[in-house]
Amino acid sequence: MNPIFWIIGRLRLPMIEPEVLRALAEVLRVFATGVFITTLVSSILNFYFQQEINRHFSIIDGAERAGIIRIYEDRNAAMPQINSEFQRARGKMELLAISGTDFFQSSCRILKELDSMCSSDSNVQVRILLLDPRSKHAVDRSLIEEGIDISKEDIATVDYTDGKLCHDTLIALDQLERILREKMANGRRNFDMQVQM
Repeated sequence: MNPIFWIIGRLRLPMIEPEVLRALAEVLRVFATGVFITTLVSSILNFYFQQEINRHFSIIDGAERAGIIRIYEDRNAAMPQINSEFQRARGKMELLAISGTDFFQSSCRILKELDSMCSSDSNVQVRILLLDPRSKHAVDRSLIEEGIDISKEDIATVDYTDGKLCHDTLIALDQLERILREKMANGRRNFDMQVQM
């Protein structure tokens, strides 16, 4: 006997036609199936959502432990605040950049601030990490940014200095090298700057 009929039969309801009972049982079965499917789908989505939340919080937690103050989506919106923070910074500073386009080109405020720190022999330690413009990853990224399919290019034949990203990195390195030469030529002892690739 169908369990729905058994429950309804136990309720001592007035006589209901069997067809009506079957229709009612079908509606209840469809409703229960819908509730089950909705609960199952919601549980699966919640599981994946929770996994994504945990992943994002672990990224944020790792960034905070590394001393990263903020991550920006838009370079133009970020630069005024980054420049302001850099001007106030003292002691030990670490800069991580791909090519240094917004930091170490001749018109950039951070480069001007580094010049000033070197000239005044400020007691600061600056460590800069840039992408090596000769590396495969720099050449790949440069080609991708220029819309070139890297799967069809023989990287060994590409002149890395032709790519904008690599070219910008080389300019940044020249500017930083100029500051280091000034430091050495003028005997600056307090200002310490290291550049790594």
